[in-house]
Amino acid sequence: MRYEQSLTRHLFSNIVLVASSTNTRDVKSAFNNHLAPYQPKLTALLSLDYLDPSGNKVRLKFRRNGSFFQDTSANP
Repeated sequence: MRYEQSLTRHLFSNIVLVASSTNTRDVKSAFNNHLAPYQPKLTALLSLDYLDPSGNKVRLKFRRNGSFFQDTSANP
């Protein structure tokens, strides 16, 4: 879902929310045919865009990822 709003003539804000669900079908996996938590379920992005009269754009982004599984057995 994305929502954008003009704050002033040259300043805009937008919010992006992403929800996802990942299932695995690998019989060797511990999560076979179940929810595989290898990516976050929720991601949120907030950004502010400044557009100057000559057409140049400056963007400031804030991103937040939800928690997800981290496989520590792969690290020695």
